[in-house]
Amino acid sequence: QVEAMTQLSDDLLQSFTPGRVFRHFDKGKRVLSCDFTPDGSFFMGSGEDETVCIYDVEKGDLAKRLHCKKYGVELCRFVHNREKTCVVSSRTEWDHKLRYWDLYENKFVRYFAGHDQQVSSLAVHPSKDLFFSAGLDYKIFVWDLRREKAVAKIASKGFPVVAVDHQGLVFAVAAGQQRIHLFDSSNFFAGEFCSFDLKPMVADPAAVVQTLEFSRCGRVLLVGMTAGYLLVLDALKGEKQAVIKVAGMVADGEIARPCLSPDGNYVLCGTPSGSVCMWRAQGGAFVGELIGHSAGRPPLVAFSPTRVMAATSATNVAFWVPVVS
Repeated sequence: QVEAMTQLSDDLLQSFTPGRVFRHFDKGKRVLSCDFTPDGSFFMGSGEDETVCIYDVEKGDLAKRLHCKKYGVELCRFVHNREKTCVVSSRTEWDHKLRYWDLYENKFVRYFAGHDQQVSSLAVHPSKDLFFSAGLDYKIFVWDLRREKAVAKIASKGFPVVAVDHQGLVFAVAAGQQRIHLFDSSNFFAGEFCSFDLKPMVADPAAVVQTLEFSRCGRVLLVGMTAGYLLVLDALKGEKQAVIKVAGMVADGEIARPCLSPDGNYVLCGTPSGSVCMWRAQGGAFVGELIGHSAGRPPLVAFSPTRVMAATSATNVAFWVPVVS
């Protein structure tokens, strides 16, 4: 039984231990992307073995394992508050379409063509039929799930990243520079309504934004950068809350993907040692680490939006829960 969300603390996170470990991906094949449904009931991972595994969190068991042999799955995101549909990007060198996947019927509902290279960032609006993508072709698109063609395109001068807040009011874009641009998701044609300059917070002028994530509460924006920088910002004002420097954040060319706790008070990030480190979001003090995965590429980590639980993924998936005294 996984506990419902309660007040998080250093002691609670330090007590995390693997409650369940799943080995449903082919031996030696890594998990490439993961996501929780907004209600925290289901967890999904896509693997190098061209499968997608969906887990029932409450039962602590595998709910479904699907194959996508033709295209593979690089990134996967649940659509709205349902475990029955998702948006995925492909892993092939010859096809870069996004796909709207009916997981219940196991069929693709719609294809979205626009990217010329691999999609590197994907975010789904929490309530509207919108989603956002960014790719290695330096293109950023806004899509409507009901239409095959993009409804908007945003220019980028470098590696682009996109994220949407969990209330669906704002989406954030990094477009190859040390700056975050914020758009009104209901009026994105008007252009950005504000931007945050990251240069004063980062000592390395060559550091590039690689990941963006809003906290579930909407107060905090987490920015992951090359050169091992994690920036914790006030999501409304862009003010710095912490700058965390992660040693060895890059392994085999892969950037670690950090995450926030739902309350925005903690930062978690995988490292090449196989551990997941934890810090306070306010000030950046080190809290502890989750040790269990083998050394190599940094494990993925995601915090449940509704439960006191984190999921980490490498060549297997682990659900971490606190020790109840």
